Amino acid sequence: MLNFITFQCLVIVFIPGALILEIVYPFSKKLRLKASDFCVRYMPKSLFGVLKGLRKFQFYAYENPEVQLPEQFSVIINHQSLFDIPALMLYFRNRKIRFIAKDSLKYGIPMISPMLRAQGHCLISNKKGTLSAISLITNFGKWTKESGLNPIIFPEGSRTRDGNVGKFYSAGFRKLNESTGLPIVAFLL
Repeated sequence: MLNFITFQCLVIVFIPGALILEIVYPFSKKLRLKASDFCVRYMPKSLFGVLKGLRKFQFYAYENPEVQLPEQFSVIINHQSLFDIPALMLYFRNRKIRFIAKDSLKYGIPMISPMLRAQGHCLISNKKGTLSAISLITNFGKWTKESGLNPIIFPEGSRTRDGNVGKFYSAGFRKLNESTGLPIVAFLL
């Protein structure tokens, strides 16, 4: 019963953001970006708030007060679950982050797909080949650097199936690093 209640609460929390994004997306680039920014800022808090209230879930992020992150940096991180994205959004809530993701997320997922498109996340096709992916990542890296954004890459390419850290594919990360020249912050989930 608790699973059902948790699911219903999460649906109630996410429906307004998803509806707003779907409604404004075709009409105004400025409005869709504002709606996306709102969702990125407040939805992770809501998600973890519901899970904390109903499931006693805790979000812990290790922070060393002696280490200051630079204003702009690239993030390299392993990909464990669907919670990675909202966890990163919550942890970096005071920074503008952009993900490198697979392009199959571009359409068909309420709230997520319009946010990815509206905010200019790098969407890589598995079907177009390595050269296309490298070109997209290079252009994305230059754009994030010029725009003051923090790019995030999951070099495993997809979520782990068994909980173990998968093989890291270094080409995308190397191109991102070359195109931005930003300091690198490594995270582990």
